[in-house]
Amino acid sequence: NAALFARSAASMREYGYSADDVLKVTEAISTGLKISGASAAEAGSVITQFSQALAQGVLRGEEFNSVNESGDRIIRALAAGMGVARKDLKAMADDGQLTADKVVPALISQLGILRDEYAAMPETVSDGITKVENAFMAWVGGANEASGATKTLSGALNGVAGNIDTVATA
Repeated sequence: NAALFARSAASMREYGYSADDVLKVTEAISTGLKISGASAAEAGSVITQFSQALAQGVLRGEEFNSVNESGDRIIRALAAGMGVARKDLKAMADDGQLTADKVVPALISQLGILRDEYAAMPETVSDGITKVENAFMAWVGGANEASGATKTLSGALNGVAGNIDTVATA
């Protein structure tokens, strides 16, 4: 998730983490949100709250609650990575013990497991549409650079839209 990466990168670098660490934490959070079935709004809230926690150097209070409510799989990964029971995380958050130097390595340590879980999930229609959109945008970008295809494609799509009754019955 580009938003999480952008928001977290500066804070994590201040704590001595590399760009690779930022990428891994970003992937762990994003994958955990997908496994948790978080809606776009919930994912956005978790990303905002988690990046704020990294900026402060500790995951607690409202930030912890947001991740706990919408990112169940993230919380379970955090507990596993820290070697504690999930039920103990709330008290640790309240006591300010979920510091960046504990949370970041814990989440990174669980990335392989999260990847495996996500890979085992059935693909949704939304996932399929996203893949088509990404492939299409990559093609349009390359084709446009080579030949100005965007203008041609736009004209063709407008033509289809203007004649949808004819196209739909063909």
